[in-house]
Order: sequence, then C-alpha cells, then structure tokens
Amino acid sequence: MAELLSKSNETQIKDKEASSAPVRRPAPAKNPEINKRRIEAEKRMPMPSAQAIVKPSESVKANKAAASANVRVQKTSQIRASAPAPARVNAPNKVAPAVKPRAKKKRFKLPKIRIPVKAVVCAVSAIAVIGIGVVVASVAMSTVSEATFEPDAYIGGQMKVAESAENFLIKDSDDTRHDGRNYVTISIFEGKEMVCSTGASTVGEVLENMNVAVEGDYVLRENEADAITSDKVISIDKVTYGTVTEESSVPFETKYVDVQNIARGKTKVAKAGANGVSTATYKVTYVNGVESERVLESQVITKQPTTQVVNRGVGGTITIGGKTYSYSHYIDCKTTVYTGGGTTASGLPATEAVIAVDPRVIPLGTKVYVADSYCYVGIRTAADTGGAIKGNFIDIYFDEDNPSLWGYGVRSARVYILD
Repeated sequence: MAELLSKSNETQIKDKEASSAPVRRPAPAKNPEINKRRIEAEKRMPMPSAQAIVKPSESVKANKAAASANVRVQKTSQIRASAPAPARVNAPNKVAPAVKPRAKKKRFKLPKIRIPVKAVVCAVSAIAVIGIGVVVASVAMSTVSEATFEPDAYIGGQMKVAESAENFLIKDSDDTRHDGRNYVTISIFEGKEMVCSTGASTVGEVLENMNVAVEGDYVLRENEADAITSDKVISIDKVTYGTVTEESSVPFETKYVDVQNIARGKTKVAKAGANGVSTATYKVTYVNGVESERVLESQVITKQPTTQVVNRGVGGTITIGGKTYSYSHYIDCKTTVYTGGGTTASGLPATEAVIAVDPRVIPLGTKVYVADSYCYVGIRTAADTGGAIKGNFIDIYFDEDNPSLWGYGVRSARVYILD
C-alpha cells in the first residue's frame, strides 16, 4: 500500500512537471507496427490550443484530477485482481483513442453465368441455315448469269401479262456485248420491264422465248413479224374502255307573226324561247390511261326547247271616204274630248283638226285616223298635249256647238298612225 501511495505521489509530481514543461510527444516504440499505429492515432488527435499552453493553472488542475482518478483506478484494480494495472500514456488534455483494426478489402468475384444448351444449339443451327442459303443464292445467281446468254434461253416461268406482269423481272448481269445477240426490253404498262439478251430474229420469237402471253386488256404495239436487228423496246399497252355522258344545249326556234299593232319594221317578243337539253352517250377507248377514241352510241333530247314567238310590224291600208290610206300601225287608246279654242302646244290653233297626245307614244305632227264607234272623228294631227294625257290616251278637240261634245265621257277608239 505504501508502494502504491509513493508511486501515486511520484505520478503527481511528474504531472506537475509535465504541465509546466512544454508539450512533448512520446518516444516511438521499438516495434515499427506499433509506431505506425501510434503516429496515425496522433494525427487524428487534436493539438493543444495556444490558450491551454499559456494558462498552466488550468492544466495543473486537469492533471490533479487525472492523478486522483488514476489512484482510484489503481486501488480498485488491486482489490479486484492481483495483477498490476496497465501503464497509461498521459496526455495534456485528452487520452489517445484506441487504434481501430484495418478493414479487409472485398475481392471482386465474377457472377456465375448459366448458358442454356438449347439456345446455343438453336443459334448454331440458324447460323448454319443462313450460311447454306447464302451458298445456294450465290450458285443460283451464277446460274442466272450463265443462262441469260445461252442460245434461245429465258429466265422465269410461264407468265400472263394481265395477271403477273408486276412480279416478273429479268435483268442482265453482264454489260458485255455478245456477237449475234441484242438487248431487248419488254415494256409493260403498269408493270416492270423485262430485259434479256436474245438471238431471236422477230418480236414474236422474243415473246415466245420469254413465255409472255399478251392477253386480256393488253395489246402489243408492234407486229409479231417485226424484225429484231438491233437493240429494241417491245411495248405492251393496256387498253380499257369506258362510257362518257355529255349534255349539250339545243337552241330554240323563233316564230315570227305579222301584226299591225306595232310600227312597221319593228319587232316585239310575244313569248320568250328556251333552249333544250340533249344528252349524248359515248364509248371511249383508253390506251395506257389516255383517251384515244370516242364513238357516239346514243343521243337523246332530255328537255325540249321552247319556241320563241316574235311579233313583227308590217303595217297595212285603210279606206276612208272612198280613199285608201297606208298606215304603219294602229294603237288602241282611251279617248276624251275637250273644247275652248286657243293655241295648241305645237303652235297650231285649237280646232277640230287636232288632238292632244303623249309625245312619247305619238310624236307631235303625226297624221292619225281616229276610228270611233260613237261618232266620226276622221283624220287629225297630233298637235297638243295635256297634263293628264299619258301613254295610250288621246284628247279629241270638239267645237262647243258639236253635239258629240256633250255626253262623250271616256270611250275606246283605234288610232291608225298614217304614213
């Protein structure tokens, strides 16, 4: 016990000396591994601040508290076990933390890959089939190239232009000119061209060798007997038919009627005419979609025209008092009478030789014959006008002593316009 107390006193004295002395790092141990771990631990420890070094009183207090704690720990450890307590490294303010062991690095492991045997077998089989197909295709192409230039040879099966022209195609695989052979192109409307190298001498032979049957809506533009003396294009046209309906106007007729109620030489439409409608049906031939021929099949008048009636003034003659007069036309008018004398609008005196008229209908100065069933009027001159005289209306002048003046009223009369 005395030894422990003496060691505690020595420890307190050393702590006082350490608090007043400058801070020193502990000497490295002989074991390099321990030194390395200690250096790393010290690097992680914070350095004492300048304030802790300047004020030794606080450090001394801290050392005293640490010393008393060490004494209690040593006493407790002696009571619990007979083994001496492990030595501790005193620090100015903090105890160095324990060094953690290094974590083991994880090694990368490759994932396990399972390859299905069936998939490998299928892939190998597919590659083998594709390879065989490529070989067969190359052999077939070489066969086509050779067969193209064999005498009287053709490529392809039996063909009907109207059905399978679009699916038939032959192309030369060699541009080299061969003696005695010509390049012939069979051009089919709305189909693919067929090109071959042939020694045939006529168009018919080429079509026969190529197994081309021109039928249905197709027509050969050339003759089968036409000679093949050089490179040639054989055209096969498509011929179709259709029906076209067109409407046209049918002009109306004009009928003239001679009348005396309009001026001679003048005409007036009494009834207007109207055109009719004619419908024509044509059969149309189309070659390669373009109209080439049109033939009339029928034509029917679907709407009859209306005849126009025109009155034509021809004039006439009239006998008055045994004397014949020629007139241009006549006008049926309403008539009244007036009296009182004076001078007319034209400057003539108002007598039983004048009448008042509308100058737009009967010009002033015109000689007229008034046929009145009520009384005799005779031949007069249009010399006067009146505010109430408008249109087919005349006012007859009578002297005051003429008995026809009284009770005349408004009557109808026919007025002839004399020449």
